[in-house]
Amino acid sequence: MDKISENKKLWRIVAVGVAIALIATSVIPFLGL
Repeated sequence: MDKISENKKLWRIVAVGVAIALIATSVIPFLGL
C-alpha cells in the first residue's frame, strides 16, 4: 500500500511537471513576441 501511494505521488509530480513544460513551451513564444 505504501509503495503504491508513493508511486501515485511520483506520477502526480511527473504529470504536473509535463503539464508545466507543455504550457511553458506554448506560452514563452507568445511572451517573446
